[in-house]
Amino acid sequence: RLLAATDRTLSCYESSSGRTLWERPLESRTSIYRKPLMRCTDSNIFIAFDNAKKKGVSCYVADTGRLKWEQTTAPVSHLAATDTAVYIRGRSAEALDADTGRSLWRLDAAGCSPITVSGEKVYLIDSTDRDRLMAVHPQTGRTLWSQPVVRSCSGFVIEDGMGFLNSIDGVLYAL
Repeated sequence: RLLAATDRTLSCYESSSGRTLWERPLESRTSIYRKPLMRCTDSNIFIAFDNAKKKGVSCYVADTGRLKWEQTTAPVSHLAATDTAVYIRGRSAEALDADTGRSLWRLDAAGCSPITVSGEKVYLIDSTDRDRLMAVHPQTGRTLWSQPVVRSCSGFVIEDGMGFLNSIDGVLYAL
């Protein structure tokens, strides 16, 4: 399958032929000035919306495009998704249950970096007091550990068990 979202529509195409499998209007449109943020799992499609009336995340069933739930949140700048949760990054970090949209946890964690999910940890950079890389529990948001780091809006990348962080001044760090 190939999925595409515009400010008004969510579409699913057959990847081999390009044939339209389904097309749905987005229940909460995204502003024409912002491109939709979309993350997918095998069973869900998550789309962040931001318009003059409200902001938040919608969840659609991947096979049919049926709206499963919609949750109002603060403005969303990044999304990450697993089978059990969707992780939102804006002025804070928040996890929503993938099945219900219910908030699992919320952290006051300022910053511009995306959320990275790997194994049994969620990683983010918190710039509230000082820049620190945090690892939190995916279901509770409880801090597992934190480490002082340089300022970064690129996020934390994990590859072959090694973590990488690209600083705001262009230096790549291996952690």
